[in-house]
Amino acid sequence: MFTRVKAWSHTVSVARKHVSNWQSLVLKAVSGSDGVFRSRASGTISCDAKTLLRQLVRLENVWHDYGDDLQVIGFQNTSLVISHISEGIL
Repeated sequence: MFTRVKAWSHTVSVARKHVSNWQSLVLKAVSGSDGVFRSRASGTISCDAKTLLRQLVRLENVWHDYGDDLQVIGFQNTSLVISHISEGIL
């Protein structure tokens, strides 16, 4: 039970970091619907909320595993844009 609460808390914090209308993203991910979401960096994306949220969480986790902090991701057309890439990862 605690593991699920911890995972959910992490998911919400990732949504808050990257998406301006994060409340909509979380609610639509729970209900399994599509939406239009605004990045805190730049751009909007129209997609399935659950898929977007999973991608954001996975990217955060991978960057964290490499010991780096992921900057705020931008949205362009149907893509996620990472504007700052650390030299340590390349």
